[in-house]
Amino acid sequence: MPLSGEFRGAKGVRGPKTALGRATWRAEWFLAISLATCFVFAVAGKALQSDLANPFVLAFVFFWLFGVILGPIHSHELRPFLAGRPGR
Repeated sequence: MPLSGEFRGAKGVRGPKTALGRATWRAEWFLAISLATCFVFAVAGKALQSDLANPFVLAFVFFWLFGVILGPIHSHELRPFLAGRPGR
């Protein structure tokens, strides 16, 4: 019996590791947005920090970070309702 995540190598059969990886990224798509936000702040943090004196840039950064923080919670809570299973 193959272990979880082990690929058997049968022709035309995908291993559980590949299917799990795609399913995970499909379910946790907001993680990519969070990682991209971290990358942008790591690369352009100094430039963004100097632009925070502008109230429009400050508001944009505030709402962007607010959305990145609350987005996964919101999408996780709404997923059962969007799938038609409000009881879950």
